[in-house]
Amino acid sequence: MDPIPIPSVDDNVLETAATEPSAVPIDAILPVLVASVFETAVAASEPHVNVSLIPETTVQDVFASAVVAAATAQAVVPIVSDVITSQQPFRHVLTNLETVPLDDHNVTEALEKVQILQETLRSSYSGWLEVGSSPGFITRDNADSATSFLLQVWKASPNQLFYETCDFGTTTATANNVLPLPSISFVLKCLQAYENVLVERLSWDRQQFSSTTCDCIAKWHPQKKDVLYTLVNQTLEQIMVEETTECLHQRFLTGPETWTQRYIDDNDVLVEPPPLTYAGKQCLKLLTNRDNYVRTLVKYCMAAQSKIQIMTCYLFACDPAVRYILLDLLPHLVRSNPNLRIEILIDLMTIESAMVKSLFCAGVSPTFQPAAETKRATGLPPSSFIKELPTNAPKPSTWSQESLRGVTPFEFLQLVLETAAPCGGNNYQVRYWCARDSVEQYRIKNHAKGVFVDGQVAIAGGSNLCPTVTSALNELDLLVAGEVAGELCETFDILWKSMRYDEATFVDDQRAEVVSGGTISPILQQHLENEDWTSTSADIAVVRSEPNCFGDDLVLRHILQHLNSSKRCIRISMGHGNIPEPVARVLQKASQERGVQVQILFNSWHSSDLRTGQKDLLVSLQKLLKVAPSVRVYLTKTKDNSPPPPFLHAKYVVIDSEWSAVGSWNMWTRSAFHEIEHEALVQDKTLALELEQKFEMEKEAHTVCLTEFQDCSQFCPSGCYVCRGFGPFYSP
Repeated sequence: MDPIPIPSVDDNVLETAATEPSAVPIDAILPVLVASVFETAVAASEPHVNVSLIPETTVQDVFASAVVAAATAQAVVPIVSDVITSQQPFRHVLTNLETVPLDDHNVTEALEKVQILQETLRSSYSGWLEVGSSPGFITRDNADSATSFLLQVWKASPNQLFYETCDFGTTTATANNVLPLPSISFVLKCLQAYENVLVERLSWDRQQFSSTTCDCIAKWHPQKKDVLYTLVNQTLEQIMVEETTECLHQRFLTGPETWTQRYIDDNDVLVEPPPLTYAGKQCLKLLTNRDNYVRTLVKYCMAAQSKIQIMTCYLFACDPAVRYILLDLLPHLVRSNPNLRIEILIDLMTIESAMVKSLFCAGVSPTFQPAAETKRATGLPPSSFIKELPTNAPKPSTWSQESLRGVTPFEFLQLVLETAAPCGGNNYQVRYWCARDSVEQYRIKNHAKGVFVDGQVAIAGGSNLCPTVTSALNELDLLVAGEVAGELCETFDILWKSMRYDEATFVDDQRAEVVSGGTISPILQQHLENEDWTSTSADIAVVRSEPNCFGDDLVLRHILQHLNSSKRCIRISMGHGNIPEPVARVLQKASQERGVQVQILFNSWHSSDLRTGQKDLLVSLQKLLKVAPSVRVYLTKTKDNSPPPPFLHAKYVVIDSEWSAVGSWNMWTRSAFHEIEHEALVQDKTLALELEQKFEMEKEAHTVCLTEFQDCSQFCPSGCYVCRGFGPFYSP
């Protein structure tokens, strides 16, 4: 596909298109689009663009309406965004190029294919490198790729103090939906980073490594499969935080102590958080089992009368439970109830990451294992949830029972939208959370999760739509109702409404609104009355963190306050994390001065699905054990000839067997600067006791104890791109 020169823009094109759009040939329309989207390129003497990427069939439908509107309004840039969005270059790549298979036993071949892919993208899409309908993870400095953002307008969010948001409008469920896709130049950045990782892996594969070769490249459990695909995921996870990390290095040139001082002042006194109001005598149920979680979700969704809202950070296409919820359950419910509305909010960064991963071996997931292997490792086969479904639940389709390893994430998301298409447009909507810090302009990720039914019932915690196959028995979510459910649902409402600018355009949003505490359907009420609650007398407060470049984390503030007042015991279990300096100082006082028993549990590389942060974790644990040697640290480790330990994704803190914090929040510095979270703070002895029992069980089954700071060295990676630290907080 050789690029051809674009003719100059005819002054009469807009007028002609307005009166008779079908008479305007594609060669006449292209300059209008190019002039709008590539202003700097059109100003050059001979701008070039690859015309073959815009099929002529779009002239009569999308092009015509856009140009007619432009002729009237004389405002082409905002209007042609739909045109370019429908013809994204990266969509053309994903639908026309074959995926790149990754063979763990042939790193050289994988490296060569990645290099060839980069060259293909540079040559075949040379005129379209900067065109994309989503910004990628790079929004802080647009000097080199300004044209990428002519399609997006960043505006101050009306509902968020610290953010600018990018309005994608509302994606209704139609087969013609266009997913937000990053530019080719962003994809090339990702591929270059992955090429560098493969080069390091190849050196290890050829035994050209030294004592400095990083564990992220070298150490994988012998049963681990899809290692090269896993490295794709690890590379993209690092790129997600790269811009934030660079920004924080600049903000804390004199050291991270100024951040610590936001929480502990110069007199070593903890800065108190704002007071909280706890809702009293609340019902809650602890959900720690994948099958029980899915059954509970399905039961309450089927009782919904007006609205089901789902907020997730990730979607795992290979998980049959995820496929059942999105491809079977939700379409069935919308078709059955014309007054029901489905709203799904997904973090855009993870969608962009999934689109890039779609370039590689179709549908492969590092967490996917055959049913027998999965049952041996986790205790549950992938489709075990099916037999636990309510009797009146829709029957699982073949999509929910068979592997989708031949379907890329891009194809899966398209399949979700196409399946929902017959359900009715405005009754089934998807929005993508896309925001950046209003001061430093780096991307902000939404890590808060939950399912909310009629504003009356909420399931919230660590699960992305549902517990994964690998964390089937080691996840943690709460089922709550009434006032607390309404407060958790408020997080969804704020983020959902922040993703659109023009309220008047979406008047349908006023339909079927449910006010928390209002009327409740008889079926929903019956389910709540018959529920097997963990506790019916819990005091609960909901805290939402809004990360920003100042690092002011409200969840961290409240947890620090309770750690600081602990008297007997502290248990901390985190799916991902490290020990931030303010936490280390509070734990040192608790253990050394007050004699509080402190136990901490984390995933090591033996079980974690994320290598980003492992070095920060181990360095922070070394520092903690040096100043507080009585603290007991437990890390997951493969024992004897057993399968690798499961991924312990649960995130919770228990203090004095009375107070607990449960939610999406991970104890690490990323939560203060990069990831939105919401957390339930619970005063309830019954819940605390169950969490302590969970802690003891997982500690005994899957971990080893580190009693001295030197013990950390056996788990600490030596350092590479994949495990590069977040910001300057744990630099040597």
